Amino acid sequence: LIGSILGCVFYGNTSTLMAPKSFVRDPMRWLKAIDMYQAVSSGAPNFGFALTAEKCSDEEKSLLDLSSWQSAYCGAEQIQYPVLKRFAESFASCGFKENSFVSCYGMAEATVFVSARKGLNTKVLDSQMEGDSACHNSFSTEIVSVGWTSDSTQIRIVDPQTCLELPSSRIGEIWLKGPGITKGYKDDSDQASVFNCSIKQDHRNQESQETGFFRSGDMGFVEEKELYVCGRIKEMIIIRGQNIFPQDIEQRIEGLLNIQGENLVAAFAVSCAQTHEEGFGVVVGRRAKNLVANEQLAQEIRQHVAEYFDLSPQTISFIPASEIPKTSSGKIQRSLIRSQWLNQEFSSLYESKLNPPKPASGSQLYPHLAVALKKIENRNTKYRFNIESDVEWFRTR
Repeated sequence: LIGSILGCVFYGNTSTLMAPKSFVRDPMRWLKAIDMYQAVSSGAPNFGFALTAEKCSDEEKSLLDLSSWQSAYCGAEQIQYPVLKRFAESFASCGFKENSFVSCYGMAEATVFVSARKGLNTKVLDSQMEGDSACHNSFSTEIVSVGWTSDSTQIRIVDPQTCLELPSSRIGEIWLKGPGITKGYKDDSDQASVFNCSIKQDHRNQESQETGFFRSGDMGFVEEKELYVCGRIKEMIIIRGQNIFPQDIEQRIEGLLNIQGENLVAAFAVSCAQTHEEGFGVVVGRRAKNLVANEQLAQEIRQHVAEYFDLSPQTISFIPASEIPKTSSGKIQRSLIRSQWLNQEFSSLYESKLNPPKPASGSQLYPHLAVALKKIENRNTKYRFNIESDVEWFRTR
C-alpha cells in the first residue's frame, strides 16, 4: 500500500500490481511483467527470488529482458545472501545486474520503511553468538546489510534486559525513534513495554536516559553505520546459555537439501521430556517430487547441524511441503509450526528422535566436590555425605 500504491501516486508514476497467489502459481509472471512494462523498480521477499530462480527454465530466460530493472528490493523476511547471489547469476544473461538489489528493513509500526541499502554487503556472524557480538570464525553465517536510515529516524542497539545501549558490533534489540514511528496500537492499553521506552545511558544513574523509543522485537547489530538484522527475540533458541537464531539452523539445512530460500524448514525450541533440558526441534517440508524422508537423511541433517553449532536437534520431522504454514507474503510461521507439531497436527512422513543421554551422576557433575566431601568424611567420621542422593534431591526441587 505505502510503497507500491501511495508512493506511485505521490511521484506520479505507474504501478502494476499482482496478487501473491498468482505469483506463487506461476513465479515467471512476475519477471514477464517486468519485461512487458519495462519496470524500473520491483521487489519481493527472499522466498520470491528463490522460487523464481528455481522455476525458470533456460527457454524462458532466453525470452526475458530485465535490463530496465534498476531497483530490485528485497525485504519482509531475513535476506539470504546465497539466494540473491543465485538469482543474480541465473538472470545475468537477461540483463539483470547484481548491484540492482536493494536490501530493506521495515515494519508497519515504522510506516513500512526503516532502512535500505543499494547493492549487497555482508558481515560474518558467529553462529554461537559468543559474547553476543559479531565475531569472525569458520563456523559462521553471512548476514546481509539493510543499510541505514535516510531521514531523522534513530536506530539504536539496546540490551533488552538492562535497556543499556550497546556498542558497535554487539548484538541487541533494535530500538527505533522518529517521525514515521507510530505512537501505539489502536485500542491496546498494554503498550508501555513496547512504545515510549527509555534507553539508559548509565546503569548507575537511573535519571540518565533517552525516551520515546519503539522496541521492534528484532535482534541485530550495527557496524560501520550499517544495520544487520539477525532474527526475532521471541523465536530465539537458548540452550545452556548459548543463543541461536532459528534462521541460522534453517539456512544450514536448506543448503544441505538444496532448497535455499524456499521456506520449507522451521527450527524452534523444545524441551526434552526425560531430562527437562532445553533443546530444539526441526520440521522439514518435502515436495511430492522428492519425498525421501528416512533415518539416513535425518542423520545427515544432524551431522551437518552439529558441525556448525555443536548441537543436535532433539527431533526432526518430515512433513509434506504443502502443510508448512506461511503468511501471505511467504514468511514461515515458526510459532504456529511449533504449536501444530506439539499437537501432532501434521501428516508425518517420518520422524527421528534423538535418544536423550543418561543423566550424569552427582559425582560426574561435580567431581571436585565429590573428592572434597570424601576427604571430610575420612577426617571426621561424624559426617556422612551422599552426593548422588543429594544432587537427585536438588533436581526434584
